Formats: sequence, C-alpha cells, structure tokens
Amino acid sequence: MPGFFAMILFQIVLPVVPFVAALLFSFGRFDVRRSRPFKRRYGIAFAAGLAFCALAAFGSRAAADSLAPKHFYLTQDLKLAEWRLGTKSMRIHGPGSSLEVRVGPLRSLFIWDDASSLFAWDADDRLSRIDLATGELESFYRSDQKRAYLFDQKIYGSTIALVEDGSRRDEILIVALDRQTKKADRHVFTHDAFIYGGPKIIGMGIRDGMRFWICMIRKKAECSTLRLWEDGRVEEILVNGRLQTVNSPLFLNGLLFFTGREPMLILQDTGKSFEMKKEFPADEVFHVQDESWQFREPLDAPPPSFIYGKRGPKLARMSLETLEIEDLADWRESDDSWGFVHRHGDQAYFIGGSRSRKNLDVYALSEAGMRLIRSFPGIDTERRDTRFTVYGSGIVITQGGRVGVYAFPDLREVEYQ
Repeated sequence: MPGFFAMILFQIVLPVVPFVAALLFSFGRFDVRRSRPFKRRYGIAFAAGLAFCALAAFGSRAAADSLAPKHFYLTQDLKLAEWRLGTKSMRIHGPGSSLEVRVGPLRSLFIWDDASSLFAWDADDRLSRIDLATGELESFYRSDQKRAYLFDQKIYGSTIALVEDGSRRDEILIVALDRQTKKADRHVFTHDAFIYGGPKIIGMGIRDGMRFWICMIRKKAECSTLRLWEDGRVEEILVNGRLQTVNSPLFLNGLLFFTGREPMLILQDTGKSFEMKKEFPADEVFHVQDESWQFREPLDAPPPSFIYGKRGPKLARMSLETLEIEDLADWRESDDSWGFVHRHGDQAYFIGGSRSRKNLDVYALSEAGMRLIRSFPGIDTERRDTRFTVYGSGIVITQGGRVGVYAFPDLREVEYQ
C-alpha cells in the first residue's frame, strides 16, 4: 500500500518537473539582458525535461504493470487464464496451446466461463466474451448508466443476471442478459435494505409463470433476505417475525437454510411466502459451508443429495430428503487447524491444513467419512505471496512465483505449454 501512494504522488509531481526545471536552468545571472538567450535556454531545458519525464512516466507505468499481482481463472475444461488488473492483455494457457488476447484494461475479478467462452469485465464497465478456442473477442454488454457499480452476477440457463446499483441509494437493478441474443431485460427494485449493503443473489425460481430471485444483503453481523419478483415487487422473508438474521441463508431445492452461529432454521417456499419447516434445538449448531452459490456454479444446477458443514469438531452432512444430520469425521487435528467444504454437484471436498505444519490437504467426503486425495506440503498460508483458489474443475495454487494447477477428482497436476 505505501508503494501505491508513492506511485500516485510520483504521477502528480512528474508533470510539474519540466516547468520548474526549465525555469531554474534558464537564468544565467540575475541581471538585465536581452530575452533571447533566456528563451533559448528555457526551450532547451523544457524540451529535455519533458522528454525525461515522458520516459519516466512510461517506465513507471510499465514497472507498475509488471509488479502488479497476477490473477488466474481455471475454466471448466482446465484452461488457465492469466492477467494483471489494469493491463490490456490476457493469456489463456491450454494443455497443448496458448493464446494471447488483447482486451480492455481488466479491472474486475468477476470472471467466469461456460466451457466454450470466457466472460470478463474491463475498466469501461464493458462485459466481453472471449472464445476459448480461437481467442476471438466480442463486446457483449455495457451498462447504460452513467455510473454503474456491479454488486453481483449469477448465471442460469442462457441468462446472466447482473445486480447493479440504481439511481437512488435504496434502489438496485437486476439485468437479465441473454447470452445468445444479447437482449437485456432490466428490473428495478426499491427497499431500505439496499442502503446498507450490496445484494447477492443466492437463488432463483419461477412461480405461476413469474421469475423471482432470492437475494441476501449483509449489514455488519446480520443479514436480510428478500425475494425479488420480476414485476418489481419486493417480498421480505421473515424468520420468527424478523427480517434481520444472524445466520446466513442458503437456497436449495425450494428450501431456505439459515445456518451459522445460531441453531439452524429451515423455511419452505409455499408459493405465496416462506414458512417454518424445521427448527433445530439450541445445542445443535450445524454451520453449512457451501460455495456453490457463487457465480461459478449455475443457479439452476440440479440440487445435491447432501449439504455439508461443521458441527463442532465434526464434519457433518444433511440429507435434503430427510433433513437429518449425520457426523462424518473429525476435521480439527490441532488448535491451529483450519478448513472449509467445497461442493461441486454431488461431490464434496474438505480443504484444510495446519498453520504450524504448513500444509494443505484435500479430502473427498462421502458416507464413509474423509478420504485423503492429495497433500501439499510446504504451503504456508501466512505468506503474502501464497494463494489458492478452488474451482469446479480443480485447484490453482501460487506460492513464491510458482503456479500449480491440479485437476479434480484425483488432483493430478496439469502441465501447460
């Protein structure tokens, strides 16, 4: 961060340098003389200073681009996209080929793919589609607002749902963008909850021929859950008469699961409202961990048979058919152990390790418990240059400048050209 502010200060001061330097070098003696020598010295000094500052500016920009951290995205067919924020190029690595794509300056980490195309946002709030086979770039969508802020994006069917800020603080827009026709349907919603945070779409569905989206708005330690109908109606989803909940919501198979630090509650969609289906006792806190609601998995993906999470020191799972919870195995091997559950379809993994051991272990979860797939020794999660990201097709690990890609289900390492 100090380097960032130093770069900003450098860019502010740099344009002034040619004028000041030229003025200082123009005076020979402080006496009255003809102006021609002064003008000549001033012109030479100004031209030299301007050339120097131009080279310094280009050099500093190139240095900043080269020092910016690299970002990666792993596609469904194991192609690795590599880019730096603010730069105008992206490299797409395949097991047997590599593509260089010229794009607008990428400013966002909102990137996803549909197995044939990669979608990315640039600094002009323009959504581009990149053909993963040819690298062909196509401008796909740009907000018609003067100032657009993207809160969230999800996919289902042929639709990309974008959540943008509205013209007022209590207003948002959901833009339903068709990937085939590029047609954009805009839906405006107004509610006081939008003032306090950006909404995230956690589910969608259709009732009586009308589309709806379930969204979550987090305000500090509490969440508000709303159902947004495509005709503009906003339905508050109340839990025991309250809009705000400590637990976070998860929407699966027509059920809303509220899990977290408090006992779990399950609400069922009756078509007109959400009503209590099951309330767990106070001594049974089951904290569901499910990353599949993020934009990497479609909202209309088939519901899984189980959801996974932690129940105290145990990893556990709940059947969506019976809503019963069963323990699988101990997940904590020491006091500094950490870990989380990643689910893709019906397959779930536990990814964790120990800070003192400096390891990263990946387990497959099933009725039989935990099965170690692969252990990565020497992965120090406390280091600033260490990063690992889990995708539906595999894991990307970076540490000390080395990048490793490991494909599910056996986590074999993928070699790129």
